[in-house]
Amino acid sequence: MGEGGAATAVAEAQYSLVKTSVWWDIENCQVPKGCDPHAIAQNISSALVRMNYCGPVSISAYGDTTGITASVQHALSSTGISLNHVPPNAQHLYSGHSHGPKHQPTSATVGNNNLPGNGMWGSPGFPKPSEYVQGLIGVVLLALNTLKTEKIMPTESNITDCIRCGDPKHRSTDVKKALESAVEQQMVVKQKVGALRLFVGKNDKVWKCVNTIGGNPKKHSKETWNEIKKFLSTSSGRLAIMSTQCKYEAGIVIKNMCLKNHALGDVLQILNIAITVKKWIVHQQLSWQPLKVTLTEVNSDSEVVGCQ
Repeated sequence: MGEGGAATAVAEAQYSLVKTSVWWDIENCQVPKGCDPHAIAQNISSALVRMNYCGPVSISAYGDTTGITASVQHALSSTGISLNHVPPNAQHLYSGHSHGPKHQPTSATVGNNNLPGNGMWGSPGFPKPSEYVQGLIGVVLLALNTLKTEKIMPTESNITDCIRCGDPKHRSTDVKKALESAVEQQMVVKQKVGALRLFVGKNDKVWKCVNTIGGNPKKHSKETWNEIKKFLSTSSGRLAIMSTQCKYEAGIVIKNMCLKNHALGDVLQILNIAITVKKWIVHQQLSWQPLKVTLTEVNSDSEVVGCQ
């Protein structure tokens, strides 16, 4: 999400006075050169107010703080920003969803299922977790926020896919341990919905999700189906899809290359229909690979082009 991408977004009245937490990946989105670090907290707060988020604000920065000068650390801390050192090997934030202080806050960086900004970690009887575990919990909370934005059910499987497909370097993340730690520290709670076991932030509720394994083809416009068909008929589209390792990753590819204005949950539903109803993609019953695109490939000099 680029700068100003959510400038027109306005908080619903019920959220206008609630506490807002901002998570900042300060390692990948450093303090911009020439920017007064004393002004960052005020800039973020002002941006939130313009979006009608007028309640209290906590800002937590996460990353390897050893590379931040003492003067910048002091300036950030003096304005209420909580600095949290995470060793490089914790890899706690995935760059695909990170935003620096010069970006407008968006639903991917602002939420109510917040990390503690005052250093008060842990449920009664449990000590403060290690920096590594704090980093893992941060990954889970950011993944939950992403799933909420993309209208995807917060199952363990989807949380795992969200983390491992967000950035290749996180494919080895121990998601089970991260979830267990988040629940143990009461930063995440389990909820049962029928036979499903879901995970949400401690102050959050299960959001409205798209049924990614169902859906009616007629729910989606003819234009959408035409775009998908064009995309899967091009050599670039076919190669991109056939290089994916799971359905979730394929959904990300389609969203990024073809259906940019759709939530990922909707894209995954469209993909499922393309597989089960349209039969445009065929894969093994128990695994994603190997897979095959059944549509005829269109030559590059054809009138049919990939999605814009």
